[in-house]
Amino acid sequence: MGIEIEGLDDAMEQLNEMKERAEELEGEHEVPFNELYSRSFMEDYSRYSSFDAMLEDGGFEVDTQEDFEQIPEEELDSHIRNNTSFESWEEMQETAVQEWTAKKMGWD
Repeated sequence: MGIEIEGLDDAMEQLNEMKERAEELEGEHEVPFNELYSRSFMEDYSRYSSFDAMLEDGGFEVDTQEDFEQIPEEELDSHIRNNTSFESWEEMQETAVQEWTAKKMGWD
């Protein structure tokens, strides 16, 4: 006596695809800001449509990665706290990375 189950091949294929996507995400990745802080991310969590617009509104002049790294973290945290759903730059980064990873894994 037993039960016949159909669809396991499809489930196994989906699991294998998920495994492949996870393997592609192993290690370190350099993700451009405009991909990590996409228009939809910025609109979901702030009153801005882009990361650049948020920086500009905060009075931060950023043309290079070095310029961005020179912004005092306290000032950036304050601007983010007052203009986004986040309490800090670190919280914003963590959420962006989680959402980027979920998108790459096909979980969005």
